[in-house]
Amino acid sequence: MILDLTHTIRAEMPLYPGTPAPSFTPCSTLIRDGFRETLVQFASHTGTHMDAPAHLLRDGTTLDVLPVSQFCGRAAVVDVSGLPEGGVITAEFLRARNGEVLSADFVLFYTGWEKKWGCPEYLRGFPVPDEDAARYLVSCGLKG
Repeated sequence: MILDLTHTIRAEMPLYPGTPAPSFTPCSTLIRDGFRETLVQFASHTGTHMDAPAHLLRDGTTLDVLPVSQFCGRAAVVDVSGLPEGGVITAEFLRARNGEVLSADFVLFYTGWEKKWGCPEYLRGFPVPDEDAARYLVSCGLKG
């Protein structure tokens, strides 16, 4: 099964504070030019996107050098929706789910935050892995 987690990029979509809004400017029209073309501008972290190590690490890898196979595989969904706002996902919590995590290529955290899409609360307080949990996930050899 393929699960699409993306949102459509729109000018009025929720954005991280300081990120410029996407813009869509017609530059060619059927009537004038015989074809349609739109200039699309948005920051690389607009909407649903993949981050590369280079986003936060000085010598991190960029997405353009990773093979397409890096982005396909089996995912384990780990439900963290029971954690309170600002909750922390620990390595201990993940180790208790070793069967799920170790049999997957990707780990997806289900936070329940989709209910907050379009609200200011969407951008803050969601559960995040602590440093030990991140190290544990790296040690599992996951793709993502």
